Amino acid sequence: MKALTLAIALGASALGGTAMAQTAQGEIGYARGSLGYDALRDNDLRTAEVQIESAQGIAADDPARLINLGYIHMRTGRIQSAQRLFETVRDHRRDVMLELANGEVANSRDVARRALSRMMPALAAR
Repeated sequence: MKALTLAIALGASALGGTAMAQTAQGEIGYARGSLGYDALRDNDLRTAEVQIESAQGIAADDPARLINLGYIHMRTGRIQSAQRLFETVRDHRRDVMLELANGEVANSRDVARRALSRMMPALAAR
């Protein structure tokens, strides 16, 4: 497992309250805004998505990018797309350690599994 520390913003409602907290650090190891951290913290999902989609120098399959994008898709009703994004992180060949917005350090696969488990009621309703 490769260790990489960065901050990602995930909504409290999305991950059972474990991930949303104020932090002054924003993205760690990434250009400011490239993971949409501030916009996600401010619940500006449209801006966050534009920032993530247009970020330069971040791999399309970067786990932090996919987790934040999955959260945006989930919050905007694109449940199946969010599921695919979280599954991609869960099944990714590479896992990384992520510093969440609340200071928790977690494995990217574990973060994706938590997101998927909390999505189950929405997925079952479809």
